Amino acid sequence: MIKTINNNSKSSHRLLFSFSFILFLCLFSLHSVSQEIGSKIRLVAFGGGKISQELRKEFLSYSPAEEPNLLVISYASEPDKVRETALRNQELFKKAGAQNIRVLDLSDRKKALQDIKWCDVIWMSGGSQVRLREALEEADVVADIQRHFQMGGLIGGTSAGASIMSTTMMANAEIDEKTKKMYPVISYGLKLWDNVIIDQHFNERNRLQRLEIAIEKHPDQIGVGIDERTGIAYDGENSFFVIGKGQVTVLHNKEKNSQSTLEKTTLKKGDKYSLNR
Repeated sequence: MIKTINNNSKSSHRLLFSFSFILFLCLFSLHSVSQEIGSKIRLVAFGGGKISQELRKEFLSYSPAEEPNLLVISYASEPDKVRETALRNQELFKKAGAQNIRVLDLSDRKKALQDIKWCDVIWMSGGSQVRLREALEEADVVADIQRHFQMGGLIGGTSAGASIMSTTMMANAEIDEKTKKMYPVISYGLKLWDNVIIDQHFNERNRLQRLEIAIEKHPDQIGVGIDERTGIAYDGENSFFVIGKGQVTVLHNKEKNSQSTLEKTTLKKGDKYSLNR
């Protein structure tokens, strides 16, 4: 009787150990896959509005660095609000778990270049994408931000900080007084993402028409309209997926029977879009 109990006990211990080991391997595998997916994300573009702390944490998790150095760029704001915007973003990311945060100061180019080189992650807040680009150009730091991206650094932004990521940039819009149509003003961005035009506050500000016209004028581009509280995570190569609460509208020119038609795709959280179409 005693021997049987001991054998059963040993058998139970073996089973428990085996189960625990398998569980550990599964969890480790899931963690590894998560890390692998996260490490592939290169750009995260938000459509503006209030970004939840959960989304901020998710954005930070895409950095390959365990405790990433974060650099906040707030020059899309009006000149008298640049500092205030930077400090507010610094505080929000601190609450989201970022430990090492610096604010880009373009008045000191040498330090600005050091901070760009120091960081693992760049965050660009909202305002005017043209004002942001001009500030970065005037300080001559655009090439360094591009180098950060090329070397595998993560870049995120919201509203203007999202639109500026593309090569062909939605700069603004003008309303035709006769037709009342909203015509896009197209310029150039930071040239991090070649084949898209990003628009933001998309459904909230009824910007479908201006993005449609932009893609009709630039048929080689893909239009990506992002709602508020919503973002896209781009792998730097062929695809992106949607995060957040709203939706993403994609406009893509499709050739059929020698005719070009504008294809509209609506995406929600978790949906993935392939750029190779």
